[in-house]
Amino acid sequence: MDHAKTWPKERQKMSPEKIMDKPNIFTAKNLLERPNEIPTVILQPNGKLKLNPDILPPDSEQKDMEFDMVVDFGLTLKHLQEPVPVNERIISNQPHLTILGLRDPDVISQMSKITEIANDPAKNPDNPQDRKEYRNNLKQIYQKIAYALKEKIGDDETAILAPKNGGKFVKEIAEKILTGENIQWIGYRMSRIQKKDGGLMVGTIFDENNPDLSKAKKLVFFDDCMASFISCKATLEMIKSDLVEKGVEINSKEILIAVSAGVQRSMQEITSDEAQKYFGFKDINALTGILVYAMNDHYHLISTEIDPKTGEKIIKQVVGDMGSWTKPIE
Repeated sequence: MDHAKTWPKERQKMSPEKIMDKPNIFTAKNLLERPNEIPTVILQPNGKLKLNPDILPPDSEQKDMEFDMVVDFGLTLKHLQEPVPVNERIISNQPHLTILGLRDPDVISQMSKITEIANDPAKNPDNPQDRKEYRNNLKQIYQKIAYALKEKIGDDETAILAPKNGGKFVKEIAEKILTGENIQWIGYRMSRIQKKDGGLMVGTIFDENNPDLSKAKKLVFFDDCMASFISCKATLEMIKSDLVEKGVEINSKEILIAVSAGVQRSMQEITSDEAQKYFGFKDINALTGILVYAMNDHYHLISTEIDPKTGEKIIKQVVGDMGSWTKPIE
């Protein structure tokens, strides 16, 4: 299937450059080059970035946070929220996209169990027993993804980027499988920020003393799920910027993307020919446990079912708040 043919009609008419519209990237280094802009971020004396409170909703949790990098996508990702019609859904593995659930029915049943737990009003992520049940099902999916990645990585020098918070449980499970001197983990935290105009941003905080990712041949983005792909795309922008700054050839690097569940529109766009041309990496490949075909206005993965008794539409969150459900069991 030609991925582009399953995009909304207005996207199909766009040029490759427009489809992968470059977001605004803010760092302390480049901030002084934007003197005439209404500031999205404000440079602090310690070299960190704070968000301009004027662009945030009054109740924003990020208004006092400090970041090393902020990526502003504006309103360019709204098209990803459009549900994928049944006749346009991807039902087989693609050249750059592998869906583990197509060959392993256990992945489907485990993801279904996660959805059941997340939508059960009698269950709560603050309950350790409920959280343990959720984590145990997700753990098995992460293990299968990790083994699939191990096969793709081989002996190549590899950097794995698993952004916190969701990436904390990813690393807890996967680092027991993805072992060896050729594998390094990059530590960083990403926060999704919704502006008061509905636009999306990502704020990033890097751990100290991270390995040099430019030495890796393969770079793996391994996260809990992919909704709007902002964390993934911001990570690829960060990788590209780091490589360019160090004078490393981008087209020598291979990108692997791995998530337990991913929205089809996001997964197909980040692995499209347009994305390959935009970033310039040697290759971009992705694998996911399952594909999801819709999001709500808050960019949460959802599925729609029809109640057989009443005929009413039932909307469920596919994975719920994965950060809350995967918190450690004390």
